[in-house]
Amino acid sequence: MRPTRRGDRLTVEAALDAFIARKSGQRLSHSWLYKFSLMQRELVNFARGRGLTYIDEFTDDELGLLSRSWKVAPITAQKRQERWHSFFSYCVRKRWLKQNPVEELGPIKVRQVPTDYFSQEEFQKLVNVTYDLSHWSTPPGHRVRVRALLLLMRYGGLRLNDSVTLERTHLTGNRLFLYQQKTGLPVFVPLPSHLIELLRTLPNSNSQYFFWTGNGLHYRASCVRPPRAIAGTPVCSGSSSVQNLTKGRIPICSEIHSP
Repeated sequence: MRPTRRGDRLTVEAALDAFIARKSGQRLSHSWLYKFSLMQRELVNFARGRGLTYIDEFTDDELGLLSRSWKVAPITAQKRQERWHSFFSYCVRKRWLKQNPVEELGPIKVRQVPTDYFSQEEFQKLVNVTYDLSHWSTPPGHRVRVRALLLLMRYGGLRLNDSVTLERTHLTGNRLFLYQQKTGLPVFVPLPSHLIELLRTLPNSNSQYFFWTGNGLHYRASCVRPPRAIAGTPVCSGSSSVQNLTKGRIPICSEIHSP
């Protein structure tokens, strides 16, 4: 077994284990913990390949070498570097490092592209295709789940992750009970009756949720994944979601009330 310390020096593995344990204690979402675990795996494998044993051997030159090997979009590289910065800042606070090597790398420039919105006609195509058997090789119940998911994201203004993990207890009468992300204040979002009926009759092996089975990682769930492009309308992927509809043309969460 490799030692974790030599004098005041800490090994790469031990530093990352301590950081991941701290993040786990902060009650982060599964998706965030998963991303940090990917960072841990990447840094450990890189350190082994470069013969780096201790965390203070990670210089900005070593990190620059690793970041130049990435074949990802600028926004992804930026997010990875931010997680690096969080980890090495933790090491500085613990006095395992004197300074954060990520700060010498400089910021990654990302060209911001405004999120586009579906037109009313495009969104209707997305819904209509859930009735068209020619686009599906899965059981009919799958199409109904996708239809319910699309309508929930459209009328509830929820992101994909939040929609997939929505619990049935959040539906009270014809209103969806949510917390505002910035303020934390509770709000009720009215939903149309046809969506209420669809959600209440939606079968699921886990009675706690509308869509998620509760098994595995919800952000990788495939139980509600629609075709990549249907009826000539491209479906957003990644961080984009169907609640990005026609801004100013299709009202989303048009009525929000405090309880």
